[in-house]
Amino acid sequence: MYLFVYGTLRKSGGHAAHKLLYHDCIYQSDGYFYGNVYNLGDYPAAIEIENTSTQVCGEIYRILNAKNLFERLDEYEECNTSYPMPHDYLRKTITVYDNEHQPFQAWCYLHNLSID
Repeated sequence: MYLFVYGTLRKSGGHAAHKLLYHDCIYQSDGYFYGNVYNLGDYPAAIEIENTSTQVCGEIYRILNAKNLFERLDEYEECNTSYPMPHDYLRKTITVYDNEHQPFQAWCYLHNLSID
């Protein structure tokens, strides 16, 4: 099982939120998926788009302990039952690619609301 991160959770982003990944997953490689990323001010929001050449760049992690990891990440992304619906983000399995263009099925937090 894999996780794809593209924003504040990236190790290369230098944000403290990256520490949420410690202990429960291991960096696999850089990667991408087909879609668009938008700047919402303090953080980015990505959406998946099929049949596009636009790539959202990020990092792929191999998950070691999904239960612990997703409890923390769902809280961070405000998409658990503690937050009112609809949530800004939705955790979804998508196809991502490493730098050698090998596909992986990975969990990713995608923007769930209108970008307008």
